[in-house]
Amino acid sequence: MSKVFSWVLTTASALTLSLAPLFALAVEHYQSHRITPQGVVLTTDQGEVSVEFYNPHSVAVWYQPSGVTQLPSLLIGNPAQPVELALASNEQQLTLQSDALQLVISKSPLSIAFYRDGELLTRDQAGLIQADGQLGFDFSLAEQEKLAGAGQRVLGMDRRGHKLPLYNKAHYGYSTESSQMYFSLAGILSDKNYMLLFDNGATGELDLGHSQADQLRFRAQGGRSSYLLVAADTTPELIQQYLAVSGKPPLPARWTLGNYASRFGYRTEAEARAVVQKFRELKLPLDAIVIDLYWFGPDIQGHMGNLDWDRQAFPSPEQMLADFAADGVKTILVTEPFILTSSKRWDESVTAGAIAPGPDGQPKTFDFYFGNTGLVDVFNPKAADWFWQRYQELLAQGVGGIWGDLGEPEVHPADTNHYLPGIGLQPADAVHNAYGHRWAELVHQGYRRDFPAQRPFIMMRAGSLGSQR
Repeated sequence: MSKVFSWVLTTASALTLSLAPLFALAVEHYQSHRITPQGVVLTTDQGEVSVEFYNPHSVAVWYQPSGVTQLPSLLIGNPAQPVELALASNEQQLTLQSDALQLVISKSPLSIAFYRDGELLTRDQAGLIQADGQLGFDFSLAEQEKLAGAGQRVLGMDRRGHKLPLYNKAHYGYSTESSQMYFSLAGILSDKNYMLLFDNGATGELDLGHSQADQLRFRAQGGRSSYLLVAADTTPELIQQYLAVSGKPPLPARWTLGNYASRFGYRTEAEARAVVQKFRELKLPLDAIVIDLYWFGPDIQGHMGNLDWDRQAFPSPEQMLADFAADGVKTILVTEPFILTSSKRWDESVTAGAIAPGPDGQPKTFDFYFGNTGLVDVFNPKAADWFWQRYQELLAQGVGGIWGDLGEPEVHPADTNHYLPGIGLQPADAVHNAYGHRWAELVHQGYRRDFPAQRPFIMMRAGSLGSQR
């Protein structure tokens, strides 16, 4: 099974979708504005547009058309800091300026140009574009501009000229090239020293000058209609300014930087103990052992979702964990968000309301490689609580870290629904790329609440912008 460490702007994946319907430019016109401590809120003929500085280098633009549901931010992790701003207005435009950025907001039709030290970085050419239930933005690109980012893909560093799916998806056996992988990110880093990041976890597409050489196009099947622009003098400074808004990764425990034993897989407690002993006999360093899916069942298929030890193969797991820990070896267990209907937890998970529903409101079931299954609705607080209780039990036994596998999710039927508090049910495509992020978040929150003295170890193979925190 693939194990992937994914860090900011090193990620990605997606279903080769064709967002074929042509987007009509929904021209928006300024009507008025009001000043806020962090910027301005524009009232337009279609709703409101919030322009909010989080620090002098970073500004979030959030289009909120009337009557359109907006999903929570994934990207923003820290509150806005006090920023000194200057605002000027005339009949044609507003100019909003910090010490590091200048925004020129044209009133009719609405568009926003971003400048640093008098140089145009990029322009939001038409505001929010809506058509056929999808949303998007178009931004200008300079002739020689190079674009990195967009997540985990095997395409070389400069992604300009590519049309990239935004849909976290496993790509097994990809060899020397892949445009779609586990961990996609809806954003780019330009060699003009700015980042443009779309705060959206929906299924979508990022067109980096492929369809039109001088234009970046973002499209999504729902989600949040917001983006963040960050600018600085150097790439390291740019990353720091981004993290000041989105949140820094927690400091990992020292052992996580050590040597791991891992294979697919250790089938028994005796085998795992023998491997640790062999490392010691050979005087090889060992800080952790990663145990794949045989810890919860004897076969690859039919057992996923047990989320408990197979005590035929691992008769004394608590003692094994304690013995490994005494020897300086942490134990990391694989877990998945799929609960098979053949697993020991199926009835329990259904009773707890943990399984994402289908169109009929009943737990959605479907077939995939490992068996007939349902998917834990990590967005639903009831489901998240039930899922965390399983992790709490394992960590209390002495498990040292959590590996979250198949979290794209690997199979995510379009007619699956997810419950978001305060919003209601949302279709799979509106939240697909947010799934791994929310899974990691619920595990992290549980660690901090129930095991505050333990630095979390969470190894996820899928996520989104903001998952680093």
